[in-house]
Amino acid sequence: MWWTIRDKAPTLSHALKCLFKRHERTETGEPERRAESQQPGRRQLRRLSEAETEEMLEAYRNGKTVYQLAEVFGIARQTVGVILQRQGIPTRRGVPSADRAEVARLRGEGWSRAKLADKWRVNETAIKTALAKPAQDARGR
Repeated sequence: MWWTIRDKAPTLSHALKCLFKRHERTETGEPERRAESQQPGRRQLRRLSEAETEEMLEAYRNGKTVYQLAEVFGIARQTVGVILQRQGIPTRRGVPSADRAEVARLRGEGWSRAKLADKWRVNETAIKTALAKPAQDARGR
């Protein structure tokens, strides 16, 4: 019993408090509570095969988002980003600063945010952000 408490308690004093509470529950006949480490809904760790990794990289190159790939392959979106980074593939993060003037021009011509988002393969929030930020000069500032 001590070992199970010790593994879950961050300090010795916390472990002793847990031990005393457990002792009191057993004397009063209270039912034992389940360990909190058995959390429902936690994602099972999964390693992609080489074929799956290649399929994911190709789908990303063809315009799928990190979120879409995470859902399809059953992994976290952060894991998708790590895999892309390891493979040397630059991730799409909003509208490139060099294209912001073009976004503003097309929006002025009546293009919807959805249509602009499709053109730059980003979400509408990225278009909204690009429209809010001024276009950078040639030096990238």
